Amino acid sequence: MQSGSNVIGTFVSQKISKIRWIEEQYVEGNSFLTGSWENAENSIKLWTHKFSEDGTDTSPQEKAEILFPGDVTELLLLRNNSENFVASSSTGEVRQYRISRRPDLPPKIIEVLSWKSLHKWKFEPASCTAIDVYDGDIVSVGEDGRINLLTANQKDVICSIKDADSCTITCVCFLKHNEILTGNLRGQMRSWDVRCPQKDSNIESKFMKNGDQTGTTCITHHPTQRHIVLAGHEDGAIAIWDLRLASYPVSILTAHQYTINELKFHPDRPNKLLSCSYGGELWHWDAERLGGGDGLGWVNSESSKQKLQVSVLISGLHKPINTIDINREKVVCGCDNEAVYLMNNVFA
Repeated sequence: MQSGSNVIGTFVSQKISKIRWIEEQYVEGNSFLTGSWENAENSIKLWTHKFSEDGTDTSPQEKAEILFPGDVTELLLLRNNSENFVASSSTGEVRQYRISRRPDLPPKIIEVLSWKSLHKWKFEPASCTAIDVYDGDIVSVGEDGRINLLTANQKDVICSIKDADSCTITCVCFLKHNEILTGNLRGQMRSWDVRCPQKDSNIESKFMKNGDQTGTTCITHHPTQRHIVLAGHEDGAIAIWDLRLASYPVSILTAHQYTINELKFHPDRPNKLLSCSYGGELWHWDAERLGGGDGLGWVNSESSKQKLQVSVLISGLHKPINTIDINREKVVCGCDNEAVYLMNNVFA
């Protein structure tokens, strides 16, 4: 493995599909969650890790585990909450969990609620491919082309759009509390008003990167300017969109050689972006020199590409890096080689 910064790798005996830091309100968080896939028995685990002050490597410690049905396809903390999170499954369901922490007992992951059979074919379940959260609202999309709107701590499905798409919806993100953006296997992206009950009336716009129907694999919006959206694709390209001009991308970045699995903006420094790929690479994109301290440099013209700095944090794993997350100066990623990797001072 080659890396551009100090990396702590830990073997965890599971292929990791999703990894998420648990944010703390006033201090730097030291805990994260992992979800597994393609294992005989999948699970969600809680870990803690502190980088030592003397620079010696310390491995993360497993603190709690709960078994999970099917592959974990997404893990997300509910907004402004360090205890409650939701997870989606390849069996077509979504589950809500709570992390119980008491000073006199070890931490525990407790299931709070489950929404079963959200995604299904006629005689068998369909994968819930992605979810996103906005405060207490949850949206799920799936292999069956369905969209579901849920609310945390409430069993009933708020809204369901059956046959929203004729092919697999691969990714989704909230733009506003009532508006979502989806991407599908053909590379089409659609924005939806989830307040409208009928399929035809809630499609606000639809667009795609180009005419080659390259699948959209992930979507992320700018942390403060939600009309700026970056989409990762099966061909390794990153399309940059200004949804106010959504008929075509502002720019297309030739990025990884293989499929992009996730894109992550730094939540407090939107000029910083991470991408990870099926080819086992983790890259850091720095748009500082594009101008705009608020991260608006991403929508500068094509001529700004040469000012975009790209550094390699990890390469040469020869197994997919499926998932990444950022916590201030720290980065963590999960891979198909049954390991997690932690880095500190990445953005210093």
